[in-house]
Amino acid sequence: MIISFSPKTNPSFRRVEFDCDVLFVGERGGAYYVRDLNVLATAMANFIRQQGYRKIMMLGGSKAGFGALNMMGHCAKLAPARNYKSIVFSPQALVYPRTDPLSFQSHRDLMKRAEQDARLKHDLERYGRLPRFDHPNASAIAYVGNRNLEDMAECRKLQGKNVEIREMPLTTHLSHLPFIVDKRNTASLRKIVTISNEQNQAIERTVQVQNSERDISEILAMPEVPMLRDLVEEEFDVMPEQPVFQKEARGPRYLGGLGGLLNRLSRT
Repeated sequence: MIISFSPKTNPSFRRVEFDCDVLFVGERGGAYYVRDLNVLATAMANFIRQQGYRKIMMLGGSKAGFGALNMMGHCAKLAPARNYKSIVFSPQALVYPRTDPLSFQSHRDLMKRAEQDARLKHDLERYGRLPRFDHPNASAIAYVGNRNLEDMAECRKLQGKNVEIREMPLTTHLSHLPFIVDKRNTASLRKIVTISNEQNQAIERTVQVQNSERDISEILAMPEVPMLRDLVEEEFDVMPEQPVFQKEARGPRYLGGLGGLLNRLSRT
């Protein structure tokens, strides 16, 4: 099973034809998936158990990468008789507390909201820092452009023996782009990169300079990488078939289905 996290409500990677079940998760509030994380993680773990999934892959980029990693860390404890892996692209590793604000206006807005919202601040205090990834049933791969100093600094904050950072010769924050574009079709590449930069600017309102021509040139010059569908299949294949832990944790169950809970949380 794949769980694909999105920075907004628009599903990320929805055009990729994966060969397994995919659950798309989005967020309206721009809270980096910390709002009621314990409730959502419990519902997610129950859903994984009820459906009998044994291998779970979580995907996301930027703030959604932070959400994917955070969710994996919690689900690996709540439903441990499964194997988990995250593939993330230029993720944030520390949302709160920070002495050096992220360059994204969305993060600065979140900090301002937390000053007025005690519940949000409480969730940030609990979930704003990613856990260490030392659990044997959970691992992560983080792709990052090594010409983007802020993204590199964030990835170096990822902790744990089960984290692998894979650097690429890119400046763009959108380090997933090489995995979803066909470099042989330059017209399509130009269109996807340009639209992606515009959408990212609208979502993140980053002060990082968006330069589509630079990004296109760097993508064309970099070594070949697999398409995202093939990358996910490769990583699924190397995941253990048998769960590391045989016994499940017991925790509260939320009635009404995962979909209902996601809808309720998205309005808070």
